[in-house]
Amino acid sequence: MIFHGVVAGTCLIRLDGEPEPRRLEAGDIAFLPRGGGHLLASHRGLPGIPFDQVPVRMSGSVPVIVHGSPGAETRIVCGKCTLDHPAAASVLELMPTLLASRPADDKRRKWTSATLSLLEQEILDRGPAGRLTSLTDSLFVHLVAQAASEAPAAGLLAATRDAQIGRALALVHGDPAAEWSAATLAARVGMGRTRFFDRFTELVGEPPARYVARWRVLSAADLLRDTSLSTQEIAERVGYSSEDALARAFKRHMGRRLGQYRQREAGAALAL
Repeated sequence: MIFHGVVAGTCLIRLDGEPEPRRLEAGDIAFLPRGGGHLLASHRGLPGIPFDQVPVRMSGSVPVIVHGSPGAETRIVCGKCTLDHPAAASVLELMPTLLASRPADDKRRKWTSATLSLLEQEILDRGPAGRLTSLTDSLFVHLVAQAASEAPAAGLLAATRDAQIGRALALVHGDPAAEWSAATLAARVGMGRTRFFDRFTELVGEPPARYVARWRVLSAADLLRDTSLSTQEIAERVGYSSEDALARAFKRHMGRRLGQYRQREAGAALAL
């Protein structure tokens, strides 16, 4: 995931394959969830220069680019975010190709501008990586909240905006091992079972039982990667009666066996 935050000035961003660019002003953030090809420019019609051909100087471990002819200055903080939860891919697929954030109210806009300015200063001052990560995380949370508020009428992001269905999702996410059913979830959020089932399926795109099963498998994948728990312990933590039951569900949803997944993730961590 790539983002560009305009600290000062203005610029245009155009995605590959799209004829019209989007204008970005100071305080705006352009977020590309799937990291698609794009062009940044000051004016329409300017030819693009491949990123690897632009001179770069280093500020600590952070590359800084100064490019262009004399004129009005635009300063942009660019970066990337990585979501490493097994559910990340499905969440990103629900987001638009380009999410350009322009807070409507002054308070949010001031917060965004201040956060971008602080991020830029931390880069120039060679601040600790932890502070850079925290500021980037804050911007990402802001963008996800905006994506949810602008989401289409259906989809997981729209479901999080619905008070009762969003609460049901939070319950499942918070305790995947609980014996969730349409009836128990409906009761917890104050809805009738039939109405809850229909509304959940409409917004999320799958019935509650299927979503619960998929979330349990994703939670198991997270534990396989980040803990040394045995597969039997993981099965109990995510709501399966046995290791075999988890193994069958895992193979169905993830396309590989529990041991294969753990070995692959361990190998990826060593490669880093």
